[in-house]
Amino acid sequence: MQTTIQVEKTTVQALELMKQKMKTKSHNETILALIRKNEKIPDSLFGCRPDLKTFVREEDDREL
Repeated sequence: MQTTIQVEKTTVQALELMKQKMKTKSHNETILALIRKNEKIPDSLFGCRPDLKTFVREEDDREL
C-alpha cells in the first residue's frame, strides 16, 4: 500500500542525499534503514524478506 506524505523541499533534498550516501534503491528503503538504525526496531517487524517488492496482483490472474 502506498501513500503520500507532505514534506518540505529541503527534507526531500536531504532524503535524496541520504539515499545516494546509503546506496538505497528508493526513498522508502532509505527511510526504513534510518528508522532501523536510529530506533533499534527489531527486523522481525519488517517481515522475513524486506528485500522483496510489494506484491501486486495482476488483473487477469483470477478466473471465475
